[in-house]
Amino acid sequence: MTQYAVTQIAGLKSSANRAIAFLTCDSEADIDANAEFKKLTSKDEMTIRSRFDHWIDGGVYKQYFHGWDNEPNRSCFVFKLKENRFYGFLCHPKPKENPSFLVCVLVCHGIKTRYDTDPKKLTRCNQVRVMPAVIKATGLTFPERKKEGQNSWVN
Repeated sequence: MTQYAVTQIAGLKSSANRAIAFLTCDSEADIDANAEFKKLTSKDEMTIRSRFDHWIDGGVYKQYFHGWDNEPNRSCFVFKLKENRFYGFLCHPKPKENPSFLVCVLVCHGIKTRYDTDPKKLTRCNQVRVMPAVIKATGLTFPERKKEGQNSWVN
């Protein structure tokens, strides 16, 4: 049975609105964002971490990161560093407790050699984002919590 894990990236800014995590799976080589991130030089890692923090703060800067406006890629997202691309998907893992909380789950890495984005990367992100095992793994990392002593969810 294939095991997926979603791990929040340590050392990034903390926010009630946004977070970034890696999807990992030992049996699927194309789920490689975390492994490729670990290969970055310390300078490149520091640069991409500052871009992660900028997004967590609510920043907008298409030269560093962006999503897509149209289906089927509306839930896809990318962080850019030179020719490196870290592709993932956006989700709201706390629809009852904090419906506006947005997580970018980074799935795969690519080297951009042409203007257009490699459609295989976006297709892969779209495939995994709807898989029950990935949804479960995301929920384990970003669980909804009930308020102490109440039977209903916190809104």
